[in-house]
Amino acid sequence: MKVQDVQLAVIGSGPAGLTAAAEAAALGIETVVLDLYARPGGQYFHLSPPEFNVLNARGDVQQGTMLEKAALDAGALLWNNTEVWGIYLEDGFLIGLSGAETPRLRAQKVIIAVGAMERSLPFPGWALPGVMTAGAALALLKNQRILAGRRFLFTGSGPLQLAAAAYLSEAGAEVHAVLEQHQFVSLLKHWRLAGNWDRTLEGWSYLSSLRQHGAKVLTGWAAVRAEGQGQVERAVIARVDRAGHPIADSEQTIEVDTICQGYGLVPATRLSRVLGCEHIFHPVLHTYTPVRDDWLQTSVEGCFVAGDAAEIIGKNGALIEGKLAAVAAASQLGKINQEQASERANELRGALKREHSFASRLSRAFAPKPGIRRLMEDDTVICRCEQVTLAQIKKAVRDGVDSFAGVKNYTRAGMGWCQGRMCWMNAAQVVADELDIPLENASCHTVRPPIFPVTLGDLLEEESALEVNE
Repeated sequence: MKVQDVQLAVIGSGPAGLTAAAEAAALGIETVVLDLYARPGGQYFHLSPPEFNVLNARGDVQQGTMLEKAALDAGALLWNNTEVWGIYLEDGFLIGLSGAETPRLRAQKVIIAVGAMERSLPFPGWALPGVMTAGAALALLKNQRILAGRRFLFTGSGPLQLAAAAYLSEAGAEVHAVLEQHQFVSLLKHWRLAGNWDRTLEGWSYLSSLRQHGAKVLTGWAAVRAEGQGQVERAVIARVDRAGHPIADSEQTIEVDTICQGYGLVPATRLSRVLGCEHIFHPVLHTYTPVRDDWLQTSVEGCFVAGDAAEIIGKNGALIEGKLAAVAAASQLGKINQEQASERANELRGALKREHSFASRLSRAFAPKPGIRRLMEDDTVICRCEQVTLAQIKKAVRDGVDSFAGVKNYTRAGMGWCQGRMCWMNAAQVVADELDIPLENASCHTVRPPIFPVTLGDLLEEESALEVNE
């Protein structure tokens, strides 16, 4: 089998990955960046071909382009359209690839910087065409100049939906409203405590843009049902109380064709879990996150996790963590001595501490309310790949299932195309609610490679390589 060796593999080319690559290559490390998408930049920068770049008034594309140039100028190699489906401890880190010229890459050190994924919460009608995440609508716009619909409703919690709604309205979409589940007073308290005025100004710029384009921003509201024949035609919205339960007699029906939903971000941890890194349950994010030391190294020596793949920290924090992980890798590879590494790390940790403090308060401020999670009805689909409903998961629990792993075996939830990425947190929450046990216990399950579907062609190519070598 053809295996290419490299000193450092950076998985993901978002803010953390590009910064790590630029720093590492500048320190003399042979660095390869692996990324699924056709262009670097990750979900934040969305660096598309120039003819597709739109809505760049805030400078996102310019900053991402500068980071890409810095990495390339320093000597890093960027492998785009390359899917990492597995990683193994074998004489370093053996990485399984799909779409690359070589099916395997062996790295002495690895930095996982794959970012986060959006949290979606099931509600009646959410499986209708026209319901998507806010990030998906934004990606379509930035990468392809496509508006996912004509008349939009945003519902959920957190800054991402504000940003996405502002971008879409500036691109010509009719955004009827942005619904934030939390009350304005509660959000204002948390935001003032956070004390990050740059982010505050950014948030106000989104609000101002939405108001200029006629979009409403309503706090203490949520979409409780999507309706339509074969696609979204209407949304039923309602006021919600402090626990997130719909308030009686507050329902309104509005005509929309697209509902963008999102309740914040959660770290994408499948690679670090496949590798066997120690993870701990995060009480605010409600998911397992990798344990890291002061150098961002996991329990597996030589494996570092930077940015939102470890904890939701935002772009600025990811940029800092990318540099810190690269410095740590350089020290282990002997490119700089321990004194130089410590001096550089100390410069970064002060700023990183402030970013973590802000991000932690933001996560608490926008955490989904328990009532929002209980909008589901028995016929609501939880696992859309396998069409597993709430009633089926409840029956599995009555029959003795006590975790998502059991739900998966009993119902096939999590065994479809997305391999549980979209449903496991929601299914685990159902189990926890039904048994009145901690979500930490109900969330237990094993992640195994391939973490993404691998084409038969890739498997045949690897088999042929094995035969030739034999």
